[in-house]
Amino acid sequence: MLKIIGIILVIFASSKLGFSFASRLEMRKISLVGFKNAFSLLEGEISFVKNTPQKAFEHISALAQKPTDSFFAYLSQTLKNQRISFEDSWQKSIEKNKSKMCLAEADIQILKEFSMRFGKSDVENEIKNIHNTRSAISTQLAEAKNACDTNKKMYQSAGVLGGILIAVMLF
Repeated sequence: MLKIIGIILVIFASSKLGFSFASRLEMRKISLVGFKNAFSLLEGEISFVKNTPQKAFEHISALAQKPTDSFFAYLSQTLKNQRISFEDSWQKSIEKNKSKMCLAEADIQILKEFSMRFGKSDVENEIKNIHNTRSAISTQLAEAKNACDTNKKMYQSAGVLGGILIAVMLF
């Protein structure tokens, strides 16, 4: 009886691990789509509405999808409550939310580069900065979709089959 329970637990644990890796790929893809849409909203906020960055990010957090909504909510909160620079607020928001969003190092680097340039020029150049960042995110999104499509089923299958293999070898 204990052997059967052990086998079930091993298979369940390794399957959970495989599905966890697969969900991280999916979450990265969802996060990048959210950032791409959020940068489109930011462009509208800057070019048409002419909101302050704090108000713009507050508005974006209300419209953005999960998990990017929490990124922009935290960003607008830190801009509102603390008197620190935009770049520092952006960095704090990335650090606080990067595990939820499952972003790759290249994705984080693109976001950090945006924060270094944002708020340091006129509206026209800010819009160019947003366009450049959005196109870089689009490139990363294409890579994330490709990785998700090719590896998602593999991780799920490897988790289940790995658990079965370990169970057979141990028992």
